[in-house]
Amino acid sequence: MKRPIHLYIFVVLSSIASVLRGFNIFFAKYDEAVVRQLLQNFNVEGIDEAYFTYMRESINFQTNLVNKAFAVVLLLAVIATIVLLFLKKNEQASYTYLGYLFVTLLFSTYAFIGEKRLGQIYTDSVMRQSVEAQAMMNYIIRVVLFAIYFGGNYFLPSA
Repeated sequence: MKRPIHLYIFVVLSSIASVLRGFNIFFAKYDEAVVRQLLQNFNVEGIDEAYFTYMRESINFQTNLVNKAFAVVLLLAVIATIVLLFLKKNEQASYTYLGYLFVTLLFSTYAFIGEKRLGQIYTDSVMRQSVEAQAMMNYIIRVVLFAIYFGGNYFLPSA
């Protein structure tokens, strides 16, 4: 039986990403006093209050219930893929991993919509456009990574 070496590599990378994502979603905190003190330590002055509102709302969005549900589902999908690989059920593991990839695409789309909406906090059009451009760039990177992982899982031959 052929071993899907590429799937092992993708699952390891996805496991790392899922653990980091879960940590960020479940344990992220925003302490405005610490941020203000840090900016003061670096002699940064003239920060608009919208910046602090954006930071607070960004953390609120990042730690909302939908993002937590995505994080749990993605972590469970990676764990299921790992278990299936250990049980030598490579085809089922591959399908489970494809499910993981499509959930990451849904998660990325949700994150893009949320990030774009957060940009509306800024009244300054330049700041709003830069936040929206950053959201678009993040989404493009996530879609490219999806295509790489999907293509690698679907088109690469097993060893």
